[in-house]
Amino acid sequence: MKKVRKKIKWLILIPLASALGVLLVVSIFTVHILHIRQINHQIQKRLAEVNKLFKMEQNEDAQLLKGFISLLQRDHDLQDAWLAKDRKALLKFSMSIFDNIRQHHKITHFYFHDLNRICFLRVHNPSKHGDYIDRFTMNSAVRDGKVASGIELGPLGTFTLRVVYPWQIDGKLVGYIEL
Repeated sequence: MKKVRKKIKWLILIPLASALGVLLVVSIFTVHILHIRQINHQIQKRLAEVNKLFKMEQNEDAQLLKGFISLLQRDHDLQDAWLAKDRKALLKFSMSIFDNIRQHHKITHFYFHDLNRICFLRVHNPSKHGDYIDRFTMNSAVRDGKVASGIELGPLGTFTLRVVYPWQIDGKLVGYIEL
């Protein structure tokens, strides 16, 4: 009788223990999967917030650059030097402006381009000029006839926010200013 009881006991305990073991493993696996999903959801939420913040910052910086260029294009000394195609005078009048905005606003590049997309003057690097500018922002400003901005990959592999502004003097398009 004792042997039969023991045998019945084992016949019940082994499947019960196995079922409890399987249930425990499934529970742990389910909790793990739910935890991973929650982490992924939080990551996606944070990435969306970072993306939104990045776009806001980019837009604010582009607006600042547009404001600077809006003022620059109305400067009569710059206009006169540009219309005379006097690179030295244009550099002279724009260099102090560039030094100021570079120091206070970390602006690193300042260009004047002609209507053919040829760089007339790099204020930040005056010895280099005469090259054709084929960038997204320049192409967009030429194509649409309005201010273009965007982040582009520079020749040294750095991402740069650029703003290209169609420059009009007395209502006539004369070139492009880029910061």
